[in-house]
Amino acid sequence: MRRFIRDIVVYISLILLFNVLIFFATRPLYDDSSYLSTVVDSDPSTKVFILSDSHGTKLDSKTLQEAGITNLSIGSDSYSDMYEKARYIIDNFNAKTIIISVDAHTLSKYRENSNNNDLSGLLNETRGDFYSLVNTYFPLLNTRYRDLFKAFVLSRFESMSNRMQPSKDTSRIDWVDALNREEIARSRFQYQFPTESESELLRKDLQRIIDLCAENSIRLIGIRYPLALIYQNMLNGHDYGAKEMFVQQNLPIFDYETIFDGKDDYFSDPDHVNTEGGMKLSRLLVEDVLKYLQKENHGF
Repeated sequence: MRRFIRDIVVYISLILLFNVLIFFATRPLYDDSSYLSTVVDSDPSTKVFILSDSHGTKLDSKTLQEAGITNLSIGSDSYSDMYEKARYIIDNFNAKTIIISVDAHTLSKYRENSNNNDLSGLLNETRGDFYSLVNTYFPLLNTRYRDLFKAFVLSRFESMSNRMQPSKDTSRIDWVDALNREEIARSRFQYQFPTESESELLRKDLQRIIDLCAENSIRLIGIRYPLALIYQNMLNGHDYGAKEMFVQQNLPIFDYETIFDGKDDYFSDPDHVNTEGGMKLSRLLVEDVLKYLQKENHGF
């Protein structure tokens, strides 16, 4: 019995030690306060908001702000996170329009676990402080911190490897420069589309956003972000159906998925635009938003 108890204590101690290691390795890489402040400290005069995952973070903030549009996109946001943000901006700002991503992957089951629920839930006190504390100080339970730790370890190995290699300029490595684009695209596809069917949980969250906007007379517009041509071909019709939900409910969509076909120099990877691509996309988006809202007599 004593040996069993000793083994349990050793096992728990090792887990806690590994947990502490992950915590101190990843904490400097992620600032929780910025997630909340990005939403809470938004321009009070804003009437148009963008809610997306990392694909929306590539948009040019200055171009959008000059047009009166606030971008609240943050990497790993799921529809559950976007619902909490939508609730908050509707309750605290004079929001008139919300633009939300309806990409092929946004209803993927992987996003049920890889998200920002522990942070977005604090906006409307949907998730209590205990939940937030557990996810913050026990990163083994939080997929976001596990992913950050993996990236941390890989970066250290890469740094060690680079010391043994001749130095080279890596200040600008974009999709157009990648030699193994097909391999990168395939890996991305397998990550974003791990199952045949979509997440019912996220489908319900997206519908909650649609219903929330309808109840509060908020115009809801979908957006599809650009994809590199090789990735479009790899998808080959794979789509979890967020766009179809909008089509069925007669909601407008700005579809930019194919606008940069043959322009690999506008991408940093198969499904994210780079700085130049983000600038051009932002100008197109502003133009389309202005035209659409003027046509609908909503304006800013």
